[in-house]
Amino acid sequence: MSTATLAPAATVHHRLSAAFTTDGTRLACLAAHTDGRCTAELWNLTGPAPQRTELRAAHEAETPRTQVLPLPDGRLLLCRSTPGRHDLRTATPGDHRTRPLGTLYHPAVRLLPWPGPEGLAALVTTDSRRRSTLRLLAGPGPDLQTLAELPGGLLGGDWLDPHRLLALHYTDGTAHGIVVETRTGRAEPLPGAEPGERPLLAAPRTGQLLVAVPTATGSHRLGLRPLDGHTPTRHPEGLNSLPGGIRPLAFDPTGTRLAVRSDRGAAARILVHRLDTDTATELPAPPGTFGDRAHWTRTGLHLLHSSPERPTAPLRLPAAPEAAPVAGVRQLAGADGPLEAVVYGDPGTAEHAVLALHGGPETAWRLEYDPLLAEFAAAGLAVLALNQRGSTGYGPAHRDAIRQDWGGPDLADVLTVGHRLARERAARGLEPPALYGISYGAWLALLAGTDPHAPWSRCAAVAPFRSVPHLAATGAPGVRAMLHRLGAPAEPAAERDLHRRADRIRVPLLLLHGEQDEVVPVAHSRELHAHLRDLGRDVHYREIPGAGHHPVTGPSGPAVRAALTDFLRTGAH
Repeated sequence: MSTATLAPAATVHHRLSAAFTTDGTRLACLAAHTDGRCTAELWNLTGPAPQRTELRAAHEAETPRTQVLPLPDGRLLLCRSTPGRHDLRTATPGDHRTRPLGTLYHPAVRLLPWPGPEGLAALVTTDSRRRSTLRLLAGPGPDLQTLAELPGGLLGGDWLDPHRLLALHYTDGTAHGIVVETRTGRAEPLPGAEPGERPLLAAPRTGQLLVAVPTATGSHRLGLRPLDGHTPTRHPEGLNSLPGGIRPLAFDPTGTRLAVRSDRGAAARILVHRLDTDTATELPAPPGTFGDRAHWTRTGLHLLHSSPERPTAPLRLPAAPEAAPVAGVRQLAGADGPLEAVVYGDPGTAEHAVLALHGGPETAWRLEYDPLLAEFAAAGLAVLALNQRGSTGYGPAHRDAIRQDWGGPDLADVLTVGHRLARERAARGLEPPALYGISYGAWLALLAGTDPHAPWSRCAAVAPFRSVPHLAATGAPGVRAMLHRLGAPAEPAAERDLHRRADRIRVPLLLLHGEQDEVVPVAHSRELHAHLRDLGRDVHYREIPGAGHHPVTGPSGPAVRAALTDFLRTGAH
């Protein structure tokens, strides 16, 4: 074990080997000093300005061959390479030590960020037979899990979701794009790719790929197409007519805008290209040059900048996401009378739409800020947040319609509105709406998913319970008192027990539950997931460590909201 100390101020003339975490909150790089030394740096990008921690191990030195990678837990992963040998070590800010993880003996090793909670980082190793292996560094020890093995070289790496890696595969002197499925180890060519097409960037929330396609003159044209391969690549004229040498950098969080670097003469500019209008505007930025890598988060565009006044360093350019669709209130016809809903955008005409069900049931959606619904809307999901019977704010008759009858009038309203919305969207050639619910709304959403003509593309349920009587039997005394006060049915009803109706569910499901849920015990989701899996249903389950009944807020909130948004929009999980 070696000792590390925070380095004193030093003259840095260049920064290289920059790598972001998958969420863009941290950046790691090597700092090259004027005296020839290299040191590892970790930058926190979450504050008003980037904050640097420089780590220098005693009696050790980094070289330009060292790879650095910020880890999700706040540490730094180092890969110190010499020909045929690669030493893996970690450094923790404030710990003053680096710790060995192990040594790999391969011609080449490359570090990649890991997007999910199952591990810390991914590594691509290449052996003497020119075979590439994708491996997972799963924990604090040196154990590596093999995910996929491929002949030839594997370059690039853009995560489409926590289990699919978009990469460039080299075999026999040619290169083509592939998608590696890490759960099965299978690698498939990009569907519908043109000859010579190379993937550059992916926008997971829209399913868009940015590709480079060779031309007869030896140059390349930029193209956009969905990942599904059913739609041919389009080559936007405006994007391909931008001035200067163009380097694509990053999609915005909604996947509707693209940041590109335009090199022309001695300086560079940052342009933002809108995909829907094929137009670009220049982003105000200080004069200078910019690096090849960037990450666009909701706080702005993060990239490396250099100018005559300062060496290369992280810079954040304010670049707010496109304004979300205007929210409003809409009157709807329910199963037995008028209903009201809060809507974002137009669920009947938008490319993607979700019908959202609140918890409670003694509550309602209001025309106010809701971080989850706002994130749905910003990602291009039109939202219909329904106040079905049982919701508050519409008088005693509306509120009390479900007393002793949960899953009766309320479910009828959900199905009536859902079927009508699905027909409206089908007439325009659009997929059915997705369905989302939390707590009571999650139970109601899953019940709606058992309808024989379920009008849903997919369903996400956060903290669902099996049935009302089962919740009363397993919940804390306060939960039982709440159920009694709200008039929940005390006797079991087979048609409203999710375990008894699970065989009727045909739509893809995502279940999420906080490990420390104090209202609905996490066992409800665990048992439901196991039962659905045994039935062969398309179900995915995520348990949120340390989270309570509302995992969409609090420390787990950003990751949970992103997972819900991605699944409801595209089915990614």
